[in-house]
Amino acid sequence: MNNLLKSSIQNFYFNALSLSGKIKGWKSSDTLVLNYHHILPSNMVDQSLLNGYSYSIESFESQIQFLIDNYANSTEFSSPNSFVVSFDDCSEGAVKYALPILRKHNIRAYLFINEACIGEELWIDTYFKWLSSVPFSSYRLFNEEHNIQDESDRFRLNQVLWKKLMNGLLVNSVISEMNDCYSFSKLQ
Repeated sequence: MNNLLKSSIQNFYFNALSLSGKIKGWKSSDTLVLNYHHILPSNMVDQSLLNGYSYSIESFESQIQFLIDNYANSTEFSSPNSFVVSFDDCSEGAVKYALPILRKHNIRAYLFINEACIGEELWIDTYFKWLSSVPFSSYRLFNEEHNIQDESDRFRLNQVLWKKLMNGLLVNSVISEMNDCYSFSKLQ
């Protein structure tokens, strides 16, 4: 487990340094800004449709510890030798898993929240919860049959639905269609 965490931190730091070297004029003494999306339990990261946009709780805490050890925490984007943490959509995982870690380490961060969603589950969490949790079976969405038999089928359905959203289909229509097809109340 320790090697996994160490590897995660090294990959994180290496990626940050590689990226920083590609940004014209960036110096290692500048502010490092990290934008997270989803923090999930370890057993959910690899099997999640959010893989690639997610970190495990342990990896996130290791990254925070690494940052604390090497930089000063800041909410200023121009503070030398510092880091800023932000969460793009303040998903359920950010509040449930990341916020306690940030509090534990006394880290100030930006959590971008849609005011209309305070006290409500974000639509994107609802969307991915359905796609990630609906039992393997066939589902009819928007007059098209979708057979979900494994995780790759979930990814394909996500691509189909996401394309519809990008082409102007309203979020409420997608969420309603999902709920009608297999009720959110049945999800684990």
